[in-house]
Amino acid sequence: MKSGLQPTNVRKAMSALLVINGFIHLIVAAAGVGPDAPERLRIAVGVFGVVYSLLGVWVWGFRVEGAALPSDNRTAVRVTLAIIIFALIAGGLDYLRNGGPATLLIMFAFDVAALACGFIWLNLSRKVR
Repeated sequence: MKSGLQPTNVRKAMSALLVINGFIHLIVAAAGVGPDAPERLRIAVGVFGVVYSLLGVWVWGFRVEGAALPSDNRTAVRVTLAIIIFALIAGGLDYLRNGGPATLLIMFAFDVAALACGFIWLNLSRKVR
């Protein structure tokens, strides 16, 4: 039995973090982001909830025959990392400008954890090859 970090386990942890974070985004969007939050923020949080959940399924490795998405795990992780970085920058800047509820900080922590898993997976999977 192998010990240490295994690429498959790290990728699946990233997937789980994305799906959980996606559901948190959806719950926060449905409940309302905050009492003074603009509607555009609620919509953006909801959209990212759907996007993160779908990315989590893609990163896990579920495949649909005839789907337009490539089935390569490396592609899924790279695209997901780019989207997380975009979300962190856009959401982080909005949070710094306008503030927001503590749930946004929790979602930020999930983003950072998923980002770390993605970079670790890329590093580990490169060494395996």
